Amino acid sequence: MIFIRVRLGLVHVQGIPLITSSNDTKTYRHITLDNGLDALLICDPKTLTSATSLAVNVGHFNDPKDREGLAHLLEHMMFLGTDKYPDPNEYQTYIKQHGGEHNAWTGSEFTNFYFSIDNAHFTNALDRFSDFFIAPKLSGELIAKEIEAVDSEFQLKYKDDSRRLSAVLKECVNPDHPYSQFSVGNKQTLEGNASELEVILRQYYQTHYCASKMKVVMLSNQSLDEQQNQCNNFFRAILNRELNNEFRQVPLYLEDQYSVEIAVIPNKDIKKLTLSFEVAIDDINYYCKPLSYLAFLIGHEGEGSLLSSLKNTGLANSLSAGTGLSGYNFREFSIHIALTELGSRRIDRVIGLVFQTIRMIEKGGIDAWRYTEQHHIMNVAFDFQEPPKAVELVSHLSINMFKYEPQDFVYGDYAMDSFEPDSIGRIVSAMTPETVRLVMVCQRQESTDIAKWYDTPYQIKPISRQRRKLWTLTPIDYSLALPQPNPFVVERLAFTPPKVEKDVPDILIDEEGFRLWHLPQSQFKVPKGHIFTAIDSPIVNQTATSQVLCRLYVELLHDSLAQVTFPAEIAGMHYDIYPHASGVTMHASGYTPKLFLCFEILITKIRERDFPQSRFDEIKHQLTKNWFDQRKAKPINRLFKGLSATLQPHQFEYPTLLEHLELITLDDLQQFVSSLFKAVHLESLVLGDWPTREARLFGDSLYRQISAVADAIPSIPRQVHSLAHQGTLVRAFDDSDEQNSVIVYYQSQDHSPQQVALWSLASQLLSPLFFAQIRTNQQLGYVCGASYMPINRYPGIMLYVQSSVATPQEVLSAIDNVLVEFRDLIEDMDEEQWQRSCSGLKSKINTRDTSARSQATRHWTSICNRDIDFSHREKTLNAVTLLTPDHLIDFIDNILIKKDADRLIMVTGDASESPTSTIVDINAFKAQTAVLYLTPD
Repeated sequence: MIFIRVRLGLVHVQGIPLITSSNDTKTYRHITLDNGLDALLICDPKTLTSATSLAVNVGHFNDPKDREGLAHLLEHMMFLGTDKYPDPNEYQTYIKQHGGEHNAWTGSEFTNFYFSIDNAHFTNALDRFSDFFIAPKLSGELIAKEIEAVDSEFQLKYKDDSRRLSAVLKECVNPDHPYSQFSVGNKQTLEGNASELEVILRQYYQTHYCASKMKVVMLSNQSLDEQQNQCNNFFRAILNRELNNEFRQVPLYLEDQYSVEIAVIPNKDIKKLTLSFEVAIDDINYYCKPLSYLAFLIGHEGEGSLLSSLKNTGLANSLSAGTGLSGYNFREFSIHIALTELGSRRIDRVIGLVFQTIRMIEKGGIDAWRYTEQHHIMNVAFDFQEPPKAVELVSHLSINMFKYEPQDFVYGDYAMDSFEPDSIGRIVSAMTPETVRLVMVCQRQESTDIAKWYDTPYQIKPISRQRRKLWTLTPIDYSLALPQPNPFVVERLAFTPPKVEKDVPDILIDEEGFRLWHLPQSQFKVPKGHIFTAIDSPIVNQTATSQVLCRLYVELLHDSLAQVTFPAEIAGMHYDIYPHASGVTMHASGYTPKLFLCFEILITKIRERDFPQSRFDEIKHQLTKNWFDQRKAKPINRLFKGLSATLQPHQFEYPTLLEHLELITLDDLQQFVSSLFKAVHLESLVLGDWPTREARLFGDSLYRQISAVADAIPSIPRQVHSLAHQGTLVRAFDDSDEQNSVIVYYQSQDHSPQQVALWSLASQLLSPLFFAQIRTNQQLGYVCGASYMPINRYPGIMLYVQSSVATPQEVLSAIDNVLVEFRDLIEDMDEEQWQRSCSGLKSKINTRDTSARSQATRHWTSICNRDIDFSHREKTLNAVTLLTPDHLIDFIDNILIKKDADRLIMVTGDASESPTSTIVDINAFKAQTAVLYLTPD
């Protein structure tokens, strides 16, 4: 065993040094209340948002066998009123009104509740939140509605292939292990009368919820002393019933459940092979992270890798490796391979190559230098990590408190400080044909059984000795090799402060057809950079064929870049290439010393057009399959896509895209790439701790490379179709799904800051009312909401419902009724409530950047939105201040509930009872509808 931990930032917590990043300016305190509840307090003086998470060590593993889903139902019920705050909508409304968010999830062993809110309202939110765990109502009269919600959640994912696969795996383990139980629950498993279920829920709550099984994380701008007082005031009343969480100590697998093949027939056209190996818990140490080490070696994508071999022989498209199923007494290492059609017919060849790779690692891959390289990567990643949102951080850390020693609450995920070759070796040596569990997901298979609840066809059978022998006789692939030292790894980094600090980017280069924006990093003291570059070309938005060619081109770029860029990705350089309405956008991020080099690779590769025919055929096949499978997406998701395609001139729906994709050849793609770069406009942003001269040199190089092959053109304006003077338009989609879906969309006709403020405030105030009426009170659908939804920066409000109990016409009537009720709500608001709502919206708009990434993304969004003086946010904040209830009532009267209101209704099913105009031919609609252009403020 070799310890290679280096000195990091230390914060003393109850005498124990808490390991934190040297770039982390927050302060921490770990306390234990008198009732046994553990709490981690975090003071961040810069935050505008406070957040809290409470995790309790109870999950669906604790469900009684005759009440599967009980933990999930209890999670739902906890939100619906307490003795102190009996109104079931009180908590949600309070959080929403004050710029916050909230949610919860139930896992196998933990349930996690969390929220965020404006700093000024943190104390009142804590008062409401903490009472869930002190005196929840668990009212019998609400249980039936929440069972409907749980059932709707179950029905929503009924066709989801990940859920369907999980259902099979649960039937292929020891039936006495709690993993085998149905986790979500539905009407059938939770049936019973209200009074009976209330008793059962209360008993379950008292049996499993207590202070000693809870961890709380609080983050605020309040001092640690203030937070400690708050924590004591609000959480000390939680009872400590001195409960222990004792799961059944039985093995996950029985003897005859090793060396088996499980054939699973998916809903979508998926071809995926998984090899899983159970790992001895005693060999797992979070300081060592042996599974992370093996995941890197097996999941490597560079030259000589297993994936490279599989792709070169046409057997697979992607591969990942890492921890599979895991829990209190079990852990797996899994290798997931997305197969090609050829690979699905030659899985024994694929499996043979996997075992060749495993044996190669066993013989020569467990090296101190490789482990040290991974240690350096993790160490640098920890030291210069970009902090998540406050609510994400507290939620994550509350689970970490169960997993790690106190000093490692923050550091534990990154710890890779103890090289233990014996532990790694034992894990690798146990990965054999005799211990493997194969899962083959493919539509073209035989099945003998149907998994309960999700009705997944499957078959499980033992793997024969002859077949296991066959894998060992697979012809040796001499191209397989272990990874070489990574040239992109940086062991030591230092931030270079700029000579002059700036808040917004400047134009560094302004040439015809090219503009480079530059912002030296000063707010976040990290040696990280971001480079955005958008390439506009008039050829992209001409036809549906050109849109398809652009998508296909981007997919092939990602495929061809994978092997070249993987070492950079591992070392913390990341990139993305994605299509936009009139071209392609590239984004590279990572450590500044080598990020320009990484971007040069992208620029060199992006102009290539000599893709191999075999990869073209495979990528085209995958794209065809993915687009075809969209018909099996949730109805509401199809409507979301339909809304975008209806209102954006150069967007097309999947059936149209498929028609054009089918006819495209490799020659067509090569010609498209040539035409793409004949005339372009480039917009680029560089943000990082590079000196200005280096940023200019980069920009000059980029401009020379592109201008050498392309003519310069002005930027291409973004557009959206106008709904003005259209009345109510309906676009209906045929759908055989049992779930009906409806979207009602209202659109502003200008994108001024005043309109953004008005539509945003309307959405924020409408959202909790809409949720309470549509889901909680009327139980019309689990998936529902009222959202601010701008399209190409033109404000909009989207109301959506997916329902299994109501017709589209009934849903539309309910939506209209809520809008009328919304007017009454605004009329009844007093001045204090109004100002509170305006303050909540201001907090959302004025969210402070938490990282260089969020800062770069915000500025890039401004550039793309033609907000070139970066003042739109400030103007919108000022506009919110000037809003009055009369403005909003006028908005409701003239936009939302006006008899002949201009709005677009998207619906699956029939909404013909409404006096509406129907969009029959989408192309004809677009041809005759006015277009709004995005212009600078």
